[in-house]
Amino acid sequence: MNPVIFCRETALHAIRSSRTWRNGIFWEHLDEREQAEVLRDASSRLDDCDFEQLIRLGVAHEPKSNEHAELHVLVSRSNKRSRTEPILPHSCSVKLPPGSLLKLTSGVYIVKPELCFVQMAAVLDVPHLFKLGFELMGIYTLPADGSFGFTPSEPAMTVNSLTAYLGALPPIKGKRNALQALPYLLERSRSPMESATVIMLATPQLYGGFGMEQPTLNHKIELNEEARKACELTEIECDAFFAASLVDLEYDSVYHNNEQQRQRDTERETAFACMDIIVVRISASQFKDLNKLEAIARLLARRADKQYRVRTRKHKLQQALLHGALSEDLSDGPSDNGEKGDDDDAAAEIA
Repeated sequence: MNPVIFCRETALHAIRSSRTWRNGIFWEHLDEREQAEVLRDASSRLDDCDFEQLIRLGVAHEPKSNEHAELHVLVSRSNKRSRTEPILPHSCSVKLPPGSLLKLTSGVYIVKPELCFVQMAAVLDVPHLFKLGFELMGIYTLPADGSFGFTPSEPAMTVNSLTAYLGALPPIKGKRNALQALPYLLERSRSPMESATVIMLATPQLYGGFGMEQPTLNHKIELNEEARKACELTEIECDAFFAASLVDLEYDSVYHNNEQQRQRDTERETAFACMDIIVVRISASQFKDLNKLEAIARLLARRADKQYRVRTRKHKLQQALLHGALSEDLSDGPSDNGEKGDDDDAAAEIA
């Protein structure tokens, strides 16, 4: 059997499966020679796909009927692309940087998370591209099967790894969008809700956000002597710390509804008050209300000695589109696709 390289949505399915069940990505990166050989021989023939094996590996999921989900595969430009359902081939006409492919098992490969992000950047709109970037850089993953919830996991990529990969990658569809999204991606978000909140607050108004400073996520602040007396800790970790505003933004999930947690929250707020840091809490219901989000944005601006202004004419429309996309399928606790195929897909440009 010839090797098969899975890409785009199919690679993302495999990445999410591994992060869900193995808490990270641990597959072997191919070196330059191995990668060239695999790309040269890569197949898009249905006969080279063992569906039972793909299901075991997390590349595909059990079909709900007799039909399998679409499988996106990568082949070299010189190979003949066989379009037999459910195979959707995509040709590679450039020399990919070494390590672009991961080996799952003999004959089965996927593109690495950074290349998967670039490929998805060619077909996702701006809000969903931000969501995907935060997820892949976050310490959680969405379920591969599209169900509700999320699972804690090690990051699939980092700002540095994506930056380095984009620097080595020749021009391909999706690279421009990935480059333009990169400055607004942050690492180590703990949940889809945290990601959505930070995207709304810190993304520039051009894309529908409130344009606040970028916070540091899950940032540990060392307490001074006075603050330590208030909570008997030496440091406190913030969900999102806005340094210029001296604001710790905390998301109130279902885990903040018990008495012990409320007591810790009170001590935390007192300790931070000793250091002129205020704690601002946001709930799922607050996130759903744009007026309440704007109130938080104005508070952040005021504490940073800035004035909040709407600077683009289409801001309200862009804001509604961003907020609507970020509100899809949000979960505040861990869990107990348009026609695609050839390389002539329309790219979703980030203006």
